[in-house]
Amino acid sequence: MATTISMLSSVLILVAASWTPAVADDLQKFDVTAKSLPPHYDGDNFAEVYRRVTAKVPGKSEFETTADYERRREAAGGDFEGVKAFTVVTTPSYDADSGVFTVSPFLLAIPVGSGGNEVTAMQHHHDFAQRKPYLLQNRFGATVEVDSVAFHDFMLMAVSADGKRVGDVAQTAPLVAVPLSRAASTKPLLRLLAIMRVSAALMPRNSRIGPARTHVAPTWDSPREEEQVYETIWGELLQFWVYNFETGEVLGKFDRTGKRLVE
Repeated sequence: MATTISMLSSVLILVAASWTPAVADDLQKFDVTAKSLPPHYDGDNFAEVYRRVTAKVPGKSEFETTADYERRREAAGGDFEGVKAFTVVTTPSYDADSGVFTVSPFLLAIPVGSGGNEVTAMQHHHDFAQRKPYLLQNRFGATVEVDSVAFHDFMLMAVSADGKRVGDVAQTAPLVAVPLSRAASTKPLLRLLAIMRVSAALMPRNSRIGPARTHVAPTWDSPREEEQVYETIWGELLQFWVYNFETGEVLGKFDRTGKRLVE
């Protein structure tokens, strides 16, 4: 079940010598026909893909009309970054009776634009920083200590080929069978890949490309300051893969709904 979070209305929100890698570098497409991955494979470089996608359509300038900005975005619309694979946050759980791991993505429902529409997002990485507390003073000279925190999230926004919302992401949780004798040692090695066709053109109209930031200022009654930064890659979600990070063994391939693919 997806969790809903608040966000700005304008969301921007690696080889064995004898093996040909599924991804040689960030300039190549991910090979969805690959039977295995290199040991310690960690997916495509989110920061580099994000940099290239956002560079194709720089953010709207204050001296640029919305109409001109939209025309510039449409001009870059057919320029796909290609098929990429990103690790996504998951917490595998094991059923000893059936000998099966459930490996579901952590999903977020993020409101986009002013129409109340939500887009399903997967969390690639989450950073949290506890900042040094400081004192807030009121007009009478009284002080209160403020707790200050910062969040930085790297998100993958799942949409259809035409950029529309998809509501069936991982409706069926990806399942992989692992013998009970190996379950405990396998669990910390399980990883989940989201394979996506990436393009800046898949972002909704009137949304801002680039980091989205929110800031909650502290008050006397609620002495807590929060800063949130979201960096988001939009893409057509194609498949999920469950694999062993240590060996690169692919334990299962699934469509975007979580249904296992027959190979």
